[in-house]
Amino acid sequence: METINIRKKDIKDVEGLKIGNALSGEGNVIRDPNDPTNAFKLLFRCNGIYFSNKLYTVNSLVDLSKNVDFPEMVFPDRLLAVDNRVIGFSMPLINGVTLADILYNADIDINIKVKYLKQIGDILEKMAKLRKDNSNLNWYLNDLHERNFVVDSDKQQLRIVDLDSCRILGNHPFLSKYLSSFSPLIDFPEKYHTDFEISCGGEFIADENSDLYCYAMLVMDFLYGARVNLTSKEEYFRYLEYLKSIGAPQELVDAWGKVYSNDNNVNFAHLLDSLPYFYENAGRGAYLKRTKG
Repeated sequence: METINIRKKDIKDVEGLKIGNALSGEGNVIRDPNDPTNAFKLLFRCNGIYFSNKLYTVNSLVDLSKNVDFPEMVFPDRLLAVDNRVIGFSMPLINGVTLADILYNADIDINIKVKYLKQIGDILEKMAKLRKDNSNLNWYLNDLHERNFVVDSDKQQLRIVDLDSCRILGNHPFLSKYLSSFSPLIDFPEKYHTDFEISCGGEFIADENSDLYCYAMLVMDFLYGARVNLTSKEEYFRYLEYLKSIGAPQELVDAWGKVYSNDNNVNFAHLLDSLPYFYENAGRGAYLKRTKG
């Protein structure tokens, strides 16, 4: 795998970027001082099992990027060494704003928000097809949340930027915003599989069910106005009943209900066109919040 080597003094005063995985707790993302189209991710932890797992993941992603046509993915392209010590990797710089910036901006039309939410489902569907065509691939996003998606200002296309926490081949689980043992996920061990033996930040082994769970939680957070994955199952299902009462179709409610059952999760992207209708008729401001009681 190719490595780019730079001097520490060349990046000492470079400011961190404010989009996408620049907000990651794993490292700082800065602009390449020698190439305005490129960015560097400087990892905080550069030793031990965690670092080895990260390098294995990045190397696997670089190999994958050479064999797939997936423009929505912002793949790492080279390892980054500073004064001959590997501390991160490089990747293309995407000019744009995160999906979170769009979802939580009250001035942006709901139909635009729904368009990008549907594109996440399209990405997951494309990944599922890729896995079907390549039975040994075993590739899942894992840390799927609204700040890891960036809307490319040049192409108006949704891109996913923080791929180095994905599951690929035989790596160990990394931290994921929505895959938490403090959530009701922990009550379904036959469906959501855990691995506590080797700690690289994550507890759940990503698969299709977990990616679709994270997708559901991303959309539900937007509607609920808070971290719905950390609520109880009882509150979650009360909220689904509320959504149904204001116009959400039964098929969509049923799809979201599957996440806390032993049934396989489903991709509900094609059902999101119903969102504008019941959003606009809810009469509850920015989000579809349920009154207590």
